[in-house]
Amino acid sequence: MANRLGNFITATGGLFLSGKFDQMMQNVEPFSAVASAFNNYCDILTKDDETNRALLVASKLRKALGSDLYYLIQLIPNLSQLVHEHPTDTPRKQNDCVDAQQRLQYLFCQFVEVISSCLEGNVTLFLDDLQWADLASLSLIGQLLKTSLFRQDSKHIFFLGTCRDDEINGDHSFWKMIDGVRAFGFKTTLVKLDCMDKDTVFQVVSKVLHLSPRLVGSLSDIVFHKTKGNPLFVSKMLLSLNREGLLSLSLVRHRWEWDVEKIQSRKLPDDVALFFVHRINNLSVDVKIALAALSCFGTSADGEVIQAIESDLNLNLIEPLNIAVTEGLLNKVDGRYCFCHDRIHEATYSMIEEEDRCLHHMNYGVCTLISAFSNIDSTNCKLTSHAFLHHRFMLLDSPKPLTTNNLRTVTYEFFIDG
Repeated sequence: MANRLGNFITATGGLFLSGKFDQMMQNVEPFSAVASAFNNYCDILTKDDETNRALLVASKLRKALGSDLYYLIQLIPNLSQLVHEHPTDTPRKQNDCVDAQQRLQYLFCQFVEVISSCLEGNVTLFLDDLQWADLASLSLIGQLLKTSLFRQDSKHIFFLGTCRDDEINGDHSFWKMIDGVRAFGFKTTLVKLDCMDKDTVFQVVSKVLHLSPRLVGSLSDIVFHKTKGNPLFVSKMLLSLNREGLLSLSLVRHRWEWDVEKIQSRKLPDDVALFFVHRINNLSVDVKIALAALSCFGTSADGEVIQAIESDLNLNLIEPLNIAVTEGLLNKVDGRYCFCHDRIHEATYSMIEEEDRCLHHMNYGVCTLISAFSNIDSTNCKLTSHAFLHHRFMLLDSPKPLTTNNLRTVTYEFFIDG
């Protein structure tokens, strides 16, 4: 739904920026979701050869921010390609700002103002999984909204956020941010998306299979009973039934067919998280190992990073991840592997024993850190070496010595036995 809105905004001359908060990055890298949204924009803008907008934006940024661009480049690496400056080109100032967070908020606001001045429409910022937003990011979002109210050209920023309502209670910092912008006169709208009711599931199954609701009644009953109308669960269950041969296209009757008794005899979990664990458990060991490695970097990781780990730890990762893509568990966009949904990421990560996670993070982090030092232009490896920092204190209590062989042994033992 958000992507469709993005297509409409782009077609009308606006800019649609999107990012995603990651539970594993919550206490590791502030501003990560917002920064990734602007980082993607800088990458797209740099590769745009049809317009002079990149030159215009770069010129205005250099004029507005000057040497302070250094601080933004630390969070938005692709900005260096846009303005043709490397982070090391500008010497870091000492004691030039009492509050670094306030400085970054100001610079982000200036950045958005420059971008807006080069657009026909408004800037829209979409951020997913707000339940995992850090305080610094929420404060920045509020500041961006408030600042846009005072723009002389009447160009405002539109913010769209999504979250799990069962994980964002009344005491969550998100609501404080919303109350703050409301006090400034911003209009806010809350849209609650419930699970689909029985009739809606019937209509969905009917439309997907191109059959009348009367013909899909038996299958729809099973799907609704198992999924409770969860849209993600419904789509993945239908795909799973198809892959297992329980829902197939008949070339004789020219329609979809299914065996109700066989489907009912399958002990499919009623919970969406357990369903994905069940799906993953049915995959080969190599695919499960590769998914486990990917899950340690959050909801996505660049192929360059995965290749570095594959080479340094002698693990087979790329080919199994491509299999996971065909299985519908991952998406591959511009060389980046992304879990199709954070529920799939959570299910994968939960299958790694908690006592073994620190070894995974440490080893993967060391690999990316080494790659970053060996290849100074490897921006992706530099960014992803945050895994080295994640769980760093847990390593002190780890009962297992830190070696590459231990990681490989732990990984294979767990997934083969599991």
